[in-house]
Amino acid sequence: MNENEQLFRSMLNLGEKPKAKVSPVSETKNDSGGKFDFMGAVKETLNEVPYNVSVTENGAIGYKTTGHPLLDINFAASSLRNKSDREIIDMFEKAYYDTPLDSILWLFYLRDVRGGMGERRSFRIILKHMSENHPEVIAGVIPYIAEYGRYDDMWVLLETNFRKPVLELIKEQIVSDLNGAKENKSISLLGKWLPSRCSKNPKNKEYVRVICDGLGIAPYTYQKITSTLRKHLKIVECDMSAGRWSVIDYNKVPAKANLLYNSAFLKHDEERRRKFLSALENHEEGVKINAGTLFPHDIVHKYWNNLKCDQTLEELWKALPGETGDANTMIVCDGSGSMWQPIDRKAGNNSLRAVEACFALTIYFAERMAGVYKNKFITFGSRPKYISIANCKTLRNKIDLLRMYEDCSSTNVEAVFDMVLETAVNNQLTQEQLPNTVLILSDMEFNDSYACYPRLDATLFGHITKKYETVGYKMPKLAFWNLCSRTGTIPMKQNENGLVLVSGFSPATMKMVMSGNLDPFDAMLDVLYTERYRPIYETVKGICNGSREMEEQA
Repeated sequence: MNENEQLFRSMLNLGEKPKAKVSPVSETKNDSGGKFDFMGAVKETLNEVPYNVSVTENGAIGYKTTGHPLLDINFAASSLRNKSDREIIDMFEKAYYDTPLDSILWLFYLRDVRGGMGERRSFRIILKHMSENHPEVIAGVIPYIAEYGRYDDMWVLLETNFRKPVLELIKEQIVSDLNGAKENKSISLLGKWLPSRCSKNPKNKEYVRVICDGLGIAPYTYQKITSTLRKHLKIVECDMSAGRWSVIDYNKVPAKANLLYNSAFLKHDEERRRKFLSALENHEEGVKINAGTLFPHDIVHKYWNNLKCDQTLEELWKALPGETGDANTMIVCDGSGSMWQPIDRKAGNNSLRAVEACFALTIYFAERMAGVYKNKFITFGSRPKYISIANCKTLRNKIDLLRMYEDCSSTNVEAVFDMVLETAVNNQLTQEQLPNTVLILSDMEFNDSYACYPRLDATLFGHITKKYETVGYKMPKLAFWNLCSRTGTIPMKQNENGLVLVSGFSPATMKMVMSGNLDPFDAMLDVLYTERYRPIYETVKGICNGSREMEEQA
């Protein structure tokens, strides 16, 4: 203490200067026996704004990451179509090193053409990378690749150290299928997906050479194998190229072929094709059209510029597998201008656009809802609009109706939630009378809120949530379905009444939306840890750690 301090303190009778009080560790809030996880706390701090920030194309503030790398890539799955190989690998690697077993299950969910997303390119990129960098994981799952995808998914492994086991699998399946063909039994689809010797694709030509050399057979023998198997499988393209239109069994034509070749069928075999379509429309016994591997957007995309009602497309739509939604789910469809961009920008302007996928899934789920939300939904651009398709008789009618409500001026999702809140307040509704779930189908490039600008610590949906809380309501469960985000902005990380973050174009994704889990990561795991993916789980569980254990079969 200096002289002046001492003088003045004595004159004021202040005595000695008090020492700053330091609380002992035992009195601190985060006392855990001296073992407080400081790095864990750092991780949580960096997972919040202003450290964890992303901004949409229209200025809305959200998050760059959920804090779970696997949930991040799950929410970005549809956007992977515009990512480079390296970007896809980096995203998956982060997930794999965080939760290895979960990530391998998700990889097969990503490819699963019937129960998952049905994404092909990103699966193959990751599969090849994993085979080169984590071969112990991939070795056991090779036999399951064709079960969840197609046989030609394995061809990328012919470029790796797994060439020998893949060739062995091909050999065993060819032997089995040739024997099956001789005995007129059902065989696998290997023959369909074996690369054609006459292919103009250099990669396929190389695969033919590798397979012939690996199996020790002449190219002519390989050609006879593929033609024999395809003849037994009655591959429709073979009959078409040979002009054998009259032998085509339309009950057995694959889903994609029905979509692609309908015009050719009507041109070369009009009488039989129209008779088949008429029998379908009249629900004649034993007559069916295959649509099991089609997604709703496949049909809507084909219909988009076709102004006439197409009987084949209508019947394919009716034959789509059913995924029933929650009776208390309100669908919100983004009809803004940014949705008109191609999802895969490298594929050109004639490729699928986000608005087509959005309209397709909106109509599909609205038809299958129950109660007051059946055939009804909200679309938005600058403002929300109510649409009912209850009086539309055909898919063509429903698409036309949605296009009448197009609003390319803005992406004001906040106005939708303002409308819901205003309806609740004006009608003095209880929390239970609000929609249980709000499903938002969008490219996620929402407008900013003037209340948030220019603060980076105020996210758009954080602001909307506070609006609800101010008048005594909670936000409903929110399901964000990303169709093609370009900025990768994540709208929310958590919500008291539940949050789901999904992506892709498959109706099967609705299972994740309907999970009873309030946490988005757990909702995703609810789908991955099911019987559908048990073979993968049993194969890799001894190699990889997972977030949970799969329940034993009853």
